[in-house]
Amino acid sequence: MVLTLYLAIEQSLHMPKKLLDVQVLNPELAELLTSAHPRILKDPATGEQRRPLNELGLIRAEVEYRETTIPVSQSATARLAAEEFGSDIRHAPNLGRLHEKESLEASVFVVSIHLNTLVMLRPELRNSFVYYNYLRTAELVSERVLEASLEEAIQIVSRWSQASYKLARNTVHLFGSKILDPQIPYVLQPGDSDNILRAGFVKNRSRTAAIQSERLARTLNTLDDFDVADRDGPLDEFLMTMQEATSAFNRGLNRSAVVMTATAAESLFNTLLQLLHWEKCMLPDDIAEQWDELAGIQARVKSEFSSFLGGNWDLSQPGPLHDWAQRVANLRNDVVHGGLIPSDPEVQAAFETTYGLVTELVDRLTNQRNLNRFTRTAVLLAGNQGLEKRNRWTRRVRNLQEMVSEPDWHACSQNWIAQHLNCLRAKQTGWKEKPLNCEIILVIRSADGFIAALEHAPDEGWARSVLNPETLVAELPTSIARVILDAKSPDSAAYITLQIERTRSVQGILFGERLPAYRLVPNLRIMVGPPRNPELEFKKVPTITDHWRDCQSRAQL
Repeated sequence: MVLTLYLAIEQSLHMPKKLLDVQVLNPELAELLTSAHPRILKDPATGEQRRPLNELGLIRAEVEYRETTIPVSQSATARLAAEEFGSDIRHAPNLGRLHEKESLEASVFVVSIHLNTLVMLRPELRNSFVYYNYLRTAELVSERVLEASLEEAIQIVSRWSQASYKLARNTVHLFGSKILDPQIPYVLQPGDSDNILRAGFVKNRSRTAAIQSERLARTLNTLDDFDVADRDGPLDEFLMTMQEATSAFNRGLNRSAVVMTATAAESLFNTLLQLLHWEKCMLPDDIAEQWDELAGIQARVKSEFSSFLGGNWDLSQPGPLHDWAQRVANLRNDVVHGGLIPSDPEVQAAFETTYGLVTELVDRLTNQRNLNRFTRTAVLLAGNQGLEKRNRWTRRVRNLQEMVSEPDWHACSQNWIAQHLNCLRAKQTGWKEKPLNCEIILVIRSADGFIAALEHAPDEGWARSVLNPETLVAELPTSIARVILDAKSPDSAAYITLQIERTRSVQGILFGERLPAYRLVPNLRIMVGPPRNPELEFKKVPTITDHWRDCQSRAQL
């Protein structure tokens, strides 16, 4: 009995047109195979070399590779099934609105497995058959046999694509079950004839499991308050990195999935630590100086958090932290440093452990002692829904949320974190001197009419004063001069910021020292408690105020 499976993917694998002759690769094996199975190595009709896969001198399958194109309006598997055994299988969704001439590149592997070989190589299947009868009738080819055959075929093609890359260094996409369709067409034939005994589909369980991901979805739905899902929040980096990890896993990239999961967990720990510093009203550049970039995340967890949140942070003790260290952090190290290819269950365990880590950290953050000290951080991470679920959304918490004097916690904390990250980068490599995005701005202090000219690099997080602001005055548009006059109004905001276009005539500007942007640029509020918003450091910044009369006279023209 021969089972032929059609593994089609809607992308080109760019396999080499010519492979090395099998005799060059293994002369002894080639001679044995040629004498025993001449039709396997070469197509008797065309004389072309086939692509056999072997293990210990035993042919398990014949593999044929085809490059083709398919209409966009028809799935690869449906077309293959129709062409190969004349069945009209309406498997693909209706894409009839698309242009009929549009097509996609496709790769097709036709894998013919000799089922008696499958039985001999898989002794665990013995109970399925009677006395190794080699499955002489189609009725004996059960769903279990079909799925085992599909698994075998995928492993064969995966090894074949790896060998192809070794030989030709071609651009080969990683081949695995998760890039195939949920259903794979097959044909069952006797080993000695072309008669079709049965045809149909075998379920690709790895793909269907990846599509469903029900348990993972249920876990994710408990994470956050969806009222804030449409705005930037402290968990965004964690969630987006986990999305990348899940996407990699669903494409069969298990190494990437583990590395991204470990990255997400490290981001979660760092974000929590940054928020704790923020709510304690520590300055981001001061914390950046104290931050040890060389310390691993496990060392940071053991040493940094207990002073803020109390409790036991010993990673050797049983619990969620220990599980994270073993199933995520150490697994990542094995992948990065040892080249390990983690199994699907290991990746899924890493996912569940990492999502469980969120629950563990929020539970610690929202106990009564910590909730009183870090109310804002608890709200940002747990959300109102998470606090209510833990019976922690108290009147005191709600009153603090409603206080008019409180800044926007999301914006304020994100400003702090962005400044901290920028200061960390500057600590390692210095401030980037020629960023792509850089602007000249005027800062007007309404209380006394003080005007400062600054250069601001928002993406890099730094600003510096213009030391010769008089060079800008002659270039000020009348509209800006009028805004400067209006700033004297009692109804004006405390600070008004105006952007000036950089022109060729103002290229002779001299600049002062680069500082974290929050020290010079208004509206980058980073603090929630005393000192609520450090006074902008304009003590040594030259002012355009001396040229006010010139601005005033121009505005009154």
